[in-house]
Amino acid sequence: MIGGARRIAARLWPPVPAGAAGDHALVRRAALVIAVQLAVAVALVVAVGGLLALSLTTQAQHQAIDTEVRQAAAGGHEVTDPPPGVVLVERAPDGTITVTPHAPPGLAAALNPDHMRPGRTGFDAGHEHRYAVYTADHPDHSRTVAALDLHPRDEERDRLQAGLAVAGGFGICAAAVIGWLVARRAVRPLGSALALQRRFVADASHELRTPLTILHTRAQMLQQRGTSDPQVQSGLDKLVAGTRELSDIVSDLLLSAELQSRRGDREQADLAALAHAVVDDFAPAAARDEVRLAADAPAPVQVAGVPVALRRALSALVDNALGHTGPGGTVTVTVSRTDQVASISVTDDGEGIDPDRAAELTERFARGPAAAGHGRRFGLGLALVREVVHAHGGTLTLDGRPGLGTTASITIPVAHRS
Repeated sequence: MIGGARRIAARLWPPVPAGAAGDHALVRRAALVIAVQLAVAVALVVAVGGLLALSLTTQAQHQAIDTEVRQAAAGGHEVTDPPPGVVLVERAPDGTITVTPHAPPGLAAALNPDHMRPGRTGFDAGHEHRYAVYTADHPDHSRTVAALDLHPRDEERDRLQAGLAVAGGFGICAAAVIGWLVARRAVRPLGSALALQRRFVADASHELRTPLTILHTRAQMLQQRGTSDPQVQSGLDKLVAGTRELSDIVSDLLLSAELQSRRGDREQADLAALAHAVVDDFAPAAARDEVRLAADAPAPVQVAGVPVALRRALSALVDNALGHTGPGGTVTVTVSRTDQVASISVTDDGEGIDPDRAAELTERFARGPAAAGHGRRFGLGLALVREVVHAHGGTLTLDGRPGLGTTASITIPVAHRS
């Protein structure tokens, strides 16, 4: 029996390779959302249907009770032989009071005809017994009080409510389970499509990297040879810049695909060392653009992650800051930590950003209006940074004002040594 259950579970949830863990989580989350939505919809339908059924049943029950107690009080029944569940108290014209035999103790005194007002009333005798009471006056000046015991009706109503609750709960649970199973089957092709997409991006990026590197190298060789024609030289410079940008984009796409397959592959990474290394890499470009680039990272800050991915993310932030900072400006890379998180921020005093567009700028292929003509213009940089940071369990925030510079901050949980 256990083996059969395991085979069913394996069929419904087949093993997922490590590289598809993120896609598998997305598919499971989508299936869970569908199941919850279906359960909520069924719950609303069951609740409305149950309330409607209970309301109609209660209304019909009240009408039946009213008719029964009216007819009992109107006459046609001997006091000694009332309808089932009815107690009759009759006051004759001479004042004699007759009570149904075996009436509950004290009920006759409580239903004294001289003290009852004509028409429908109610009475609570305690011990979960309620009575529907009707008093009728007759032409011969006699008066009859009919009391119908409502306890059996109350029990019937309680059983109906319990039955509706059980049926509703079972229906909701069944809908959730069925919704989960159906949703799993429905969104499984989505998981396969995501896996194929990531595999295609990784394969295509890997295949493109080598020819692009060769193309970029040849373009550099042509640029270094130089030419007396200014237009040709300008074209060569643009060709080198374009091949470099294209190579960076391919590297970003490949790194994004690799992150999905290396979620469990973590090692110690020192953010302070990464900050100094990236600053050293961009120092020539900063000097050429007359921008002061510095690192404020006095002490090691260890995190668990993929060093090459973190370095690429920090490089994208520094590259973006340099591209938006004019001559005489400053770009500072600061590393700090608390007991729980490590922080690395890149601050510039350049063009700044619109705070309302901060979240939009981290989407793929988004481009701020001030980015035209500066650095990369394909919008993959900040999107890749966000993807890298999220893969490390951290957050990316952008803060700035137009004309007052920008601060891009990354926070990542620190690595606690066991």
